[in-house]
Amino acid sequence: MTAECLRGLSEAGIKGQLMGAFAEAVGNIIPSVDGKVLPATLKATFAAKANNAVPVINGSNENENTLFVALGEMVARFKAKPANFDPKDRSFLMTAAAFHEAAVRMANETGVPVADLTGRYYPPARFGNDPALQPALAASAAGTDSSFSCNGLNVSSRIAAQGSPIWGYEFRDQTAPSLVGSFGGSYRLSLPQGAGHASELSYIFNMVPLGADEQKALAAAMSAYWANFAKTGNPNGAGLPTWAAFNTGKLQALDVKSGGGVTAITQTAFAKAHQCGTAWKRLAF
Repeated sequence: MTAECLRGLSEAGIKGQLMGAFAEAVGNIIPSVDGKVLPATLKATFAAKANNAVPVINGSNENENTLFVALGEMVARFKAKPANFDPKDRSFLMTAAAFHEAAVRMANETGVPVADLTGRYYPPARFGNDPALQPALAASAAGTDSSFSCNGLNVSSRIAAQGSPIWGYEFRDQTAPSLVGSFGGSYRLSLPQGAGHASELSYIFNMVPLGADEQKALAAAMSAYWANFAKTGNPNGAGLPTWAAFNTGKLQALDVKSGGGVTAITQTAFAKAHQCGTAWKRLAF
C-alpha cells in the first residue's frame, strides 16, 4: 500500500484497507520466483554472479521496523469497541508478554536463542526510560537489525566484492513524517516511529510537505544525490557533502543538522549499532 493511498483514506477507509488486504498480505514479503521475471532467488543470483553489474545506492533506515510495529498498534486501535485513537491511551502498545512471544517466533526462525534476544541483545530496559514503550522499541530494533540493517550491509559487501560501484547510507532523521498513523491533522499512535521504513521517500521524491527548515535542507541534499546518481552513476556533485564509496569502509549518514547532519560514518560503527557482528553474524546473504 503506498503512502499516497494511506494519506487519502478516511479513518473508516484506513480500517478497511489495513485490516483487509494489507494486514493479510504483509506476512509474505518474499519476491516470487516465477522463472520469468525472477528466474532465481536474489541470493542464488548473487552467488552465481548473475546480477547486473551496475552502480548501486543501497541503504536502510535507522528504525525500519517501527512502521510494522506501529501497524500492529493501529490495527489494535481499530479493533477496539469503539475504535480508540487517543495517543495518550498507551494500552494498545506492545506488552512485555507480546514482546516475549515475538522473540520466541524470531528465535524459531533465526536460531538465536530467546534468552539472548530478550536478555543479551534486546532487553527492553535498554530502550529508553519509558516502560510502556520499551517492549515495542526493543521488538522494532530486533526486526530492523535482522531484516534490514545487517542484510543490507551484507548485500552491499557482495556488490562491492564484485567490483561494482556502490554507495551505502543510513537515513536517520528522527523527526521524519511517519508513513502511517497521521490523520485528521495529528498523529494518533503512541509509538514514535523515528526514521521508520520508507520515511526517507518523502525526502527524495517530495511526497509530503516537510515543515522544518532543516528537513527541507536534508531533502534538498538527498534529492540532489539521487538525481546526480541517475545522471552519472555517482551521487556526488557540487555543493554536497562528499559521499564516500562503500569500498572505503564508509556509509553516509543522512540526518537533519540537529541530529548529526549529512556525514560519513564507518561501517564498523554501523555494524556495532545494529548487532551485525553479534546476534546477526549468522546471516548469510
